[in-house]
Amino acid sequence: MGELLKLLLFNVFAIVGVHFVTREDQLLGKLGDQIRKLPEMVAKPISECPPCQSSVWGTLIFWTMWHEGSFKSRLFLWPLYLLALCGQVRLTNLILKVVKKEAE
Repeated sequence: MGELLKLLLFNVFAIVGVHFVTREDQLLGKLGDQIRKLPEMVAKPISECPPCQSSVWGTLIFWTMWHEGSFKSRLFLWPLYLLALCGQVRLTNLILKVVKKEAE
């Protein structure tokens, strides 16, 4: 269970990082501009909505980095992982907004 929590935390930081670096005036800002031209249904889970990103980046990281248990048990754990990830990303995003507001 500890390894899964580490993976969850890694995934949260990856999502927050993707969201940040694709903003205007950041390292991948030009890529972010192109992503924002896509339909909202595509752009949101790629980089525009951190909780929505859980579906894409959570699936990618879960299936490439989590190898414990049988395929059947991972298939069962996968949607639960995505729900937990979405909640943690949402919480992290809210905390970052409060910290940013306090810094201003």
